[in-house]
Amino acid sequence: MGFWRRGAVIWLCTWALTPAQGSPYSDFNAGVAANNWKHCDIAIARMTSALSMPGLLDNLKVPALIVRAQCRARDKNYEGAAADLDAALALKPDDYDAHMYRGSVRMVLKEPAVAEQDFDALIRIRPDLATGRILLARYYLAEKRFDAAIEQYTVMVGDDDVFGYVLRAKAYFMHGDLDRALADANYLVGIGPKQPLAHLTREVIYEARGDFSRALSDINEAMDDGADGPEQERQKGVVLWKMGRFSDAGDSFRRAIKGDPKSGYNLMWLNLSRLDDDEPDRELAARAAAVDPSAWPGPLLAVYTGQSTPDAALKAAAAGDADDLDRNACEADFYIGAWDVHHDAKDAGRALLEQAVKDCPADYVEGYAASVELKRMK
Repeated sequence: MGFWRRGAVIWLCTWALTPAQGSPYSDFNAGVAANNWKHCDIAIARMTSALSMPGLLDNLKVPALIVRAQCRARDKNYEGAAADLDAALALKPDDYDAHMYRGSVRMVLKEPAVAEQDFDALIRIRPDLATGRILLARYYLAEKRFDAAIEQYTVMVGDDDVFGYVLRAKAYFMHGDLDRALADANYLVGIGPKQPLAHLTREVIYEARGDFSRALSDINEAMDDGADGPEQERQKGVVLWKMGRFSDAGDSFRRAIKGDPKSGYNLMWLNLSRLDDDEPDRELAARAAAVDPSAWPGPLLAVYTGQSTPDAALKAAAAGDADDLDRNACEADFYIGAWDVHHDAKDAGRALLEQAVKDCPADYVEGYAASVELKRMK
C-alpha cells in the first residue's frame, strides 16, 4: 500500500472515530466516507447518529438511509436494509437508487412481488437507462419467466445495444432455444469480429450444442483478442476435456492454475484431466495448499486431496447458505460423481452425474460436462 493511501486510511479512521460534535452533517459526511472505504460498522453508526438529529436536512435523509441500507446488506442484515429502504421511499417515492437497492434486497428475502414493482419503477422513473430493464430481466430469469426476460432485452437490442444482444442470447440459451441464442451470437461476431465477448458468448452456445470444434475456435479467437486470463484458460481446458484431448486440457488447466492458484475449480479440473489421461496428479496436495479449505468448493477439493470423503462433501453442499444450495448441489453432483467414476464407484458416480444433468442450471458448465462423462461410460 502506497504512502498516500496509508495516510488516507489513518486520517479516515481518526476522523470517523472522533466523537460527534453535535453536527448531523459531520456524521453524514463521515458515514459516506466510511461506506466508500467499506468500513460498514462506522458508516452505520455515523448515519444512525445523523438520522437521530433534528438538524439533518430532508434531502440528506434519503441518501443517509440508503448508505445505511447498503452496509446492512453487506452485513447480511437484509431485513434491516429493507426497512431503511422502505423509510427512504416513504420520504421520496421516486428515488431511483432506493428502488434499485430495495428490489435487490427483496430478491434475497424471497419477496419477488415487491422486487418486481421496484424494478418496474426504475423503468418508469428513468426509461432512458438500461439498468431497470436488466434488473427486471434478471428477476424474470430467476423466476424462470424466460419470455418476459427476453422481452426486456429485446427493447434494448431495438436500440442497437450490443450488450443487450449478449444478454438476450444468454436468456434464449437458458430457455433452451439454442437456435435463437446462436443467431444473436452470430450477429455479435458479425459486428465485432475482434470483440472477445462476442466469441465467448458464441462459444458457450456451440459447447451446449456439442459442436466442440467450433467452440474451441471461438475461445481461441477470444484469447487471441485479449481475453487470455485464467478463467478463459479453464474454459478452454473444459472444451478440450470434452473433446477427449486430455493432455492438451491439462496444459490449459496448468496455465489457469498459474494465473489463479487459489481456485479449487482449476485444481479439480486438472486432476480430472490427468485421471482421464491415466496420469495421477501427484502435485495436487501441494497445489491445494494455496486454496482456502473453508470456502466453496473447498469441501469438494478435500475429496480430491484425500482429506475428506464423498459423503462428507455432499453433506457440506446441502448445509451451505440457502442462496448457494442450487450451485452447491450441481457442482457436488458433478465433481464428486466424476471422482467416483475414477475410483471404483461407478454406480454411485453414474447416479450423481445423472442428477447433475437433471438439476444443474442451464448456464452451469458442470451439467453439460456430466452428460459428456456419462456418454464415455457407455
